[in-house]
This record gives sequence, C-alpha cells and structure tokens, in this order.
Amino acid sequence: MSESALTPYEPDREIQRRHRIDHRTERALYFMVFVGMTRPEAAAKAGITDNGLYKALRKPDVKRLHAAMCEDLRLSQMPRNLHVAMDIRDNGSNEMARIASIKYLSQSHEQLSTGQATAPGVVINVLEDKTKDITISGGPDKDEP
Repeated sequence: MSESALTPYEPDREIQRRHRIDHRTERALYFMVFVGMTRPEAAAKAGITDNGLYKALRKPDVKRLHAAMCEDLRLSQMPRNLHVAMDIRDNGSNEMARIASIKYLSQSHEQLSTGQATAPGVVINVLEDKTKDITISGGPDKDEP
C-alpha cells in the first residue's frame, strides 16, 4: 500500500497540544494500528528508533492515544464482523462455528463493545436413562478454597 493512499489519523488536536505527543510517535502508532506493521517497522517508517518508540509507548499520553486508535479500529470493523458472522450462520458447514456465530449475533451492542461475557459456571449432564436427562448447574462454592 502506498503511503499516499493512507489517510492520516486525526486525533483531537487539543489533546495533542496539551500532552505534546510527538508527530513521529503519532505516525508510528498509526502504522502499527491501522497498517499492521510491527513496532520496529513502524518506528523506522516514522523516522524514529525502535527503542524510542518503545519508551514512548510507556508514557500515559501515548498509551491513551494508542488505546483510542485501537478502539477506533475495532469499532470500524464491527459491521464487517456482523456480516461475516451472518455468512457463517447461513452458509457454514461447521456446526460449532454456526452456533458460535448465532451467540455472537445474539449479543447486544453493549455486550459487544464492552466485551462482557456470560458468568462462568459448571454444567454437568448426567444421563440416567436414554429417555431422561438430568442437568445440574452451578459454580464452585464460595467457602471452598
């Protein structure tokens, strides 16, 4: 992909002024998040050393910008993920993948965006008879270590 084809990420300039994130660091983050380069590749492309980018990634302001960029990328991929899940649900040959896509599609937007999962627990199916199914569900007791 040519560099001219890349659209630069436009963070809030007020945040950038207050926190003084170097434009080369911002550019390296863009290459890591949106282009998919490794840290050394992104640092070289942005004109800084890998160690310089490593140190910059330890700063809270840079971490915050990196997290914001990752969130933007994740949110921009959400519609495509839904279409892929619908395609797997409708056309998939693997039953477990079809079931997983149905579960994914059944989640609300809040669950998808926060990454909430169902509460863990234990389910034991004990088959006494071929006609009778007993299900015991629950988690570990709180007083057990």
